[in-house]
Amino acid sequence: VRLYDGPRRGFVANFLTLIGRIELDADCYAFTDQDDEWDPCKLARATEALAALPDERPALYGSRSELIDRDGRHLGFSRLFTRPPGFSNALVQNMVSGNTMVLNRAAMMLMRAAGTGVAVSAHDWWAYLLVTGSGGEMIYDSYPTIRYRQHGANLYGANASWRARWGRALRVFRGDFREWNTQNLAALRGNWSLLTEQSRRRVESFESVRDAPAPVRLLRLLRAGVYRQTWDGQIGLFVAALTRRL
Repeated sequence: VRLYDGPRRGFVANFLTLIGRIELDADCYAFTDQDDEWDPCKLARATEALAALPDERPALYGSRSELIDRDGRHLGFSRLFTRPPGFSNALVQNMVSGNTMVLNRAAMMLMRAAGTGVAVSAHDWWAYLLVTGSGGEMIYDSYPTIRYRQHGANLYGANASWRARWGRALRVFRGDFREWNTQNLAALRGNWSLLTEQSRRRVESFESVRDAPAPVRLLRLLRAGVYRQTWDGQIGLFVAALTRRL
């Protein structure tokens, strides 16, 4: 165990600062939060999945979560996603919680190459964007590899209950979703050389949606090809586009 003083500027800066520590050298890297419980097989499942890919290809593993209360009692599971992961999804959604993620060395080198001073909405969403945008792979495991503790102090809880989904919808209408997208797109623009040509075109297409005149906004959204994992999330995406909160 190594302890480091963090920058004290929030969770994103904490994780990005650790990512930037080149003395932390390993074959795989996992994000974790202090109050979550890992399944005993988490690292085995993740490393086995990552090992099936070429070492030089950036790859990111993530899974579902079991939700527990502050006393460890079972509450349910995070939603099961069936649509494929990829950059078109990553532009509008962080598919899995960072505390389930494991990155291979190539993915970590990619994040370091992008710079650890980027202003992004979340380190895990940034990892998903960067890995898939560079032509790497996101591996989604439907098996829940962590017990994700839900309590009043969560900065970001699981989006599983209808109450939680309503809370997320309110954040969209408050403008949070648009601000997150603005930050993420600026970070991608700042690392344009790391993206594939196809990903660059996808970014440009998505950017054209955000400030387009109302009559053509939905049409451009459909052409952009971005998508969320669930039907209600997709409806929310259309609403966000119509109300200029994308």
